[in-house]
Amino acid sequence: MEENMPYKPFDNGFASTSYALGITALVSTLFVPFVIPCVTGGVAIILAVLSRGKSELNSKALTGITTGTVAIVLNLLIVFAVVYLFFCNNLFRIALNSRYMDMFGYTFTDMINEYIGNGFNIESYYIR
Repeated sequence: MEENMPYKPFDNGFASTSYALGITALVSTLFVPFVIPCVTGGVAIILAVLSRGKSELNSKALTGITTGTVAIVLNLLIVFAVVYLFFCNNLFRIALNSRYMDMFGYTFTDMINEYIGNGFNIESYYIR
């Protein structure tokens, strides 16, 4: 009975999972910045490297490494841009505080000061 079964090529599970997680990381960069894309991108890179074994990387593993790396780099750029804009651009800070006031009833600056506590004042760190 086994003689009549068609041949199924070997599929590397780590490479396939790396491929899926890399694409998930890249897509989630647009919707859920930072945590989810960085974790899934990192796991995609690790699984792609583990899938290699003693042979070359297949196309799915290479795609997992590429998309995972791009997702992590894009997320870091987004975070650095937002932090830079918040501390260095007064118009961005005013718009952000206004948006928070409309949505939550207090400013983003008030939220940071309350979250850190102990008399912390984030306004002293603004670059004017």
